Amino acid sequence: MISIETLALVVSILIIVITFILIISEIVHSTIAVLAGAVLTLIAVKAFSTQMDDVSGGVVSFITPELIDIMILLTAMMIIMGVLSKTGFFQWATITAYDMAKGSPYRLVAILVVTTALLSSLLDNVTTLLLMIPITIEMSRILNINPGPLLIGEAIASNLGGASTLIGDPPNIIIGASMNISFMDFIFNMVPILAICLVVFTLMMKFFAKESLKDYKKPEDMTALRASYVVKDFKLFKRTMAIFTMVIVLFIFHDIIGIGIAEAALLGAVALLLLSGTQIDEALKSVEWSTLVFFIGLFIIVGGTGQLHLMDTIADAAINTTGGNLAFTLLLVMWLSAFAAAAIGAVPAAATLVPVVALLTIDIPNSASLFWALVIGVNLGSIATPIGATSNIIATTLSSRTKNPISFKGFIRIGMPTMLITMGIASLYVMARYVWF
Repeated sequence: MISIETLALVVSILIIVITFILIISEIVHSTIAVLAGAVLTLIAVKAFSTQMDDVSGGVVSFITPELIDIMILLTAMMIIMGVLSKTGFFQWATITAYDMAKGSPYRLVAILVVTTALLSSLLDNVTTLLLMIPITIEMSRILNINPGPLLIGEAIASNLGGASTLIGDPPNIIIGASMNISFMDFIFNMVPILAICLVVFTLMMKFFAKESLKDYKKPEDMTALRASYVVKDFKLFKRTMAIFTMVIVLFIFHDIIGIGIAEAALLGAVALLLLSGTQIDEALKSVEWSTLVFFIGLFIIVGGTGQLHLMDTIADAAINTTGGNLAFTLLLVMWLSAFAAAAIGAVPAAATLVPVVALLTIDIPNSASLFWALVIGVNLGSIATPIGATSNIIATTLSSRTKNPISFKGFIRIGMPTMLITMGIASLYVMARYVWF
């Protein structure tokens, strides 16, 4: 007779499969698909909570501090970017980027990708994309190109850039805090491989963006365009940029100051509303509510299937197959974490696998490098699918403002090959750095 634990595991897998089918098929909007999966998860957790002691059936159990932080951060930064958009900043930045590219579409793509990666290494990915995406959409409009591949490229670049530092990406914060890894240790171990991956991806974008750029058309009257694409409300612009700069400084030094990233963003949003005179109803129009609801549904699915021991089962199987060999274990941790991040997201994958890797380091001598394999795996794996990372979700949902919204399959066409190629390069790097030499 099938055990209750096995039945719970089967139900978890079915919920994830059903949710993925709904998203990939595009029968319904991705947010509706995730909400459907969340409802199924709540029903399953409630049903099994009466028979499994470590399963709680309450909705409150899924309202985690991480979810609250993400909701506050997204809402606050969307409000700030909404006020900033009224000043004409994004139009001015669009012309500036075009001038830097000197009319070359491929140089323009490279500038967008590299700039996004560099910003994400200093800021969080959410802030970077909420700054870059409006510029990219506006630029695509005036150049008559499909912004989809460019937005996907920026999402991937933000993940690569954010993965290089301790504060750049949430999975890094989770892993770093769990194992007391320093800021400089992250730079020393992660920057070399991620710089290589960024160069490779920038070259790959020439291929990925080729179809998008086929209708590229230079504006006929750049003089008139420059005259109209200027900062229109300089007083509001100065106030907004002053507050935005304050928020960025708080982001960079949040550990020293003792303030959370979400709290810093909320402080900036409230200060801007007070100083700009923007009405709250007007400010809230800038918030992408479907993005916020998507995250709520996703956290319920991940939290619920986690309670039903899906990831624990996968982790236990990984432990049983390592055999104590460091090289094999490094590759196993990398690729397992990569596919886990692609399937359920980098944050839950990192949170689930940290204790697994900690156990492996006890059994395998000189295996602290396993944590770097985990960092690389969850970050590179997160670029494969639209739900792999927060930045991917933001790029996908904000693309709905354009004539060519990003589909699940459209993201995977760029994300999956990029993940496989960069993971191949990273595997060689890990072997060379931690095993062979």
